[in-house]
Amino acid sequence: MASGNRSIEDEKMFQQLAQRRASQMPLPTAGSSGAMTDASKRRIEDAEFEVDTESDWAVGSSFMEPVGGTEDLATKALLPAGITNMAMWGKTKFAFGKYEKEKTNYHTVFEKDPNYVSWCRKHLTKDSSKGPALDWSRYIKARDLVDCKAANVPFYAGTTLRREFCD
Repeated sequence: MASGNRSIEDEKMFQQLAQRRASQMPLPTAGSSGAMTDASKRRIEDAEFEVDTESDWAVGSSFMEPVGGTEDLATKALLPAGITNMAMWGKTKFAFGKYEKEKTNYHTVFEKDPNYVSWCRKHLTKDSSKGPALDWSRYIKARDLVDCKAANVPFYAGTTLRREFCD
């Protein structure tokens, strides 16, 4: 029976396609509940399976361990892309602010001008700075973290604020 928008030929074509599709679909058997069987879980018999005991794989291999050990892992996580260690980062030439014209590097300013470093700690944040200023700010935070660890000074978790104790 043809519907409003379809012609008789369209309806016949549809019926033929529906019959062809129905003939291609497997019918469930009377004993089948439609659930998955355990056939997919069956394995090859042990006799057919060879185990390579001479392999190069070593149990307890250090393949997954970070290169250089785990002690510097926190510091390495702070390094920008392309920088391999703190010394390399410290050689970065200033590209902003009062030290840009002097062509000095992060390490020198950090060591020689604690007042400027202190000012930067307070004023250069990820919200207020971008590019070279943000990089310098991150260098200061990383150096604070490294210096606290090197001095074995306890600090508050997630910060570089040194923990002070009462007598």
